[in-house]
Amino acid sequence: MNRNIYSLIPLCLLCIVTICSCKDLDEAPDNRTEIDNPDKVSKLLTSAYPVSVPAVVCELSGDNLVDNNVCVPATHNDPYAKFHEQAYEWEDIDNYSTGEDDTPYTIWESYYQGIAVANHAIEAMLEMSKDPAHDPELAHSWGEAHLLRAYLHFVLVNVFAEAYKDETQSALDVGIPYVSEVEKTVTVDYSNPKFRKSVAEVYRLIEKDILEGVDLIDDAKYKVPAYHFNRNAANALAARFYLYKRDYEKCVKYATDALGTNPASSLRKWATMSSNTINTLLNDFNDETAPCNYLLQATYSLFDRMLSACRYAINKGSTAEKVDNTYNILYEGGGPNWDGRLKAFDGKIFVGAQVPSTVLGCSACMSTLNTPTR
Repeated sequence: MNRNIYSLIPLCLLCIVTICSCKDLDEAPDNRTEIDNPDKVSKLLTSAYPVSVPAVVCELSGDNLVDNNVCVPATHNDPYAKFHEQAYEWEDIDNYSTGEDDTPYTIWESYYQGIAVANHAIEAMLEMSKDPAHDPELAHSWGEAHLLRAYLHFVLVNVFAEAYKDETQSALDVGIPYVSEVEKTVTVDYSNPKFRKSVAEVYRLIEKDILEGVDLIDDAKYKVPAYHFNRNAANALAARFYLYKRDYEKCVKYATDALGTNPASSLRKWATMSSNTINTLLNDFNDETAPCNYLLQATYSLFDRMLSACRYAINKGSTAEKVDNTYNILYEGGGPNWDGRLKAFDGKIFVGAQVPSTVLGCSACMSTLNTPTR
């Protein structure tokens, strides 16, 4: 009798759980955080900064790079990927897995994810205030959101579309989707002209977002300004945008605003940087208090491992020899060229570098890159 009673208990509990679960399913599950105050908006924007950069693809496809086949043990094979060859040879890049760092897919997804975050922040602020740009509690975040949206589209259009020529010619060049709305449907057709703009139109929208945000930034709102669009970074972005657009008068204006009256104070202090170990060197280079670091962007990348002391180098004729557990990487040749077709200059270059074996074999790690001022 007792045994039968105890055997029924699990069945009864299962029925109760099932009934409760069915009741719960009557309501749509929604665990999203409500972005309903200025502090939440500010925290949301920290996730809009991308964790990927186009440095590898851009460097490999540039005309200052040659494939000299120099192989240093433990450095060449580890970071190598087939898409590196495709980028180098200006082929369609399709040979990679979607999870790989530095790929076009990763860049595209990471930057549009940041754009989506910025759009959510902008929508949330519009629900809190009729005029966020003039609201003392929201103005700064309003500026940061628009600068982020401008910067992310600026990188995307320059990586995935034609370079800006002028208003007339660039109006004929197909650009990228300029996304300024929050997605509220499962599938959005971004090939629709509502989103897919010409290069000229993308530049007009970038400029509009920059001008909306650049004067609203208040560095006092940041705990660590170097990890956000602070005033200097905002002005540097504006200067670079107008440089690409060839509006040199505005470029000079914003560059002057970024550099101040003593530009030398913003230069990196190379002479005082420590090179005792790779960690101290990286810490010095990525010091958030350094005046030269306008904006630091955390990113996952194999840029340093694959382009420092391994296969791809600036000059052909490089060699690597091991002496006392140290590889001496020697570059000597006739200047950067690509199979002799893209020769940049004729002068000889002789550069030597010593790299400890233990450094060459290090694993991929999270590093920081300076943007948008590098």
